[in-house]
Amino acid sequence: MQLNEKQKSFLLILTSMALMCIIIEFVIYLITGQPYLKTFGIAAGAFIGCTIGVVAARNKP
Repeated sequence: MQLNEKQKSFLLILTSMALMCIIIEFVIYLITGQPYLKTFGIAAGAFIGCTIGVVAARNKP
């Protein structure tokens, strides 16, 4: 499957959001000693939004 520029930008947003959530969870765990699991909800919302964006921006024949 070839992606157009808009789809690539949605995937870039998704990967950067996931990486940020992992880093935030790690830092909060180092500081407090317990995980802060609300950031996974943010990542899930970003995944749903980016998936809808990739599907909506596909090349139509």
